[in-house]
Amino acid sequence: MQQKNNNEADIFPISKLNSIQGTRRLVREKVLQILVAHYVSTASINELFEHIFFRDFYLEENEIEAEKQKQKEYLTKEEIVDLLADAKIKWRDEDIIFGKKLLNECEKYFEFITTIIKNVSENWDYDRINIIDKTIIIICCSEMIGFSDIPVRATINEAVELAKKFSTDKSFIFVNAVVEKIKKHLMDENLIQKSERGSK
Repeated sequence: MQQKNNNEADIFPISKLNSIQGTRRLVREKVLQILVAHYVSTASINELFEHIFFRDFYLEENEIEAEKQKQKEYLTKEEIVDLLADAKIKWRDEDIIFGKKLLNECEKYFEFITTIIKNVSENWDYDRINIIDKTIIIICCSEMIGFSDIPVRATINEAVELAKKFSTDKSFIFVNAVVEKIKKHLMDENLIQKSERGSK
């Protein structure tokens, strides 16, 4: 087998040298990325989970191989370098379980939450709300409904942080206002079932 040259051997130097421990916040970030990619493409959530959560990418080595695998989409080496130019994440089993369950809850409640967003987002045309904000709201509301052990306030705070990091300068204000209205609706309808620890 031919030895790799120095450039190929060091193609992901940052990722090889650094790693960080997975957290629920990082899981939520990955769930956001997966869902946005799912909403704007034809790719399934399961496919995207492997690519985005674990960074299991298809690499296009040459045009002939790409032609053989024309059903699959490939990333170039340059694109992968860009995607991997951060620290590796060491996921715990509980992180993976949390991520998969959160994605399932988002899928389960998508239509329901979308309808509520349309009803509570006064003075905002639903179609003009950017996709990242919509997705953060869906994640937040799905977590409020589906995770009895996570305090509602913690869930909303995490949604605000996602908006600050991934959306526009004022998105966190909009996201916070909308999820607070939806929280009230969900609690009035007795759809948020929390233990004492997870109630506030």
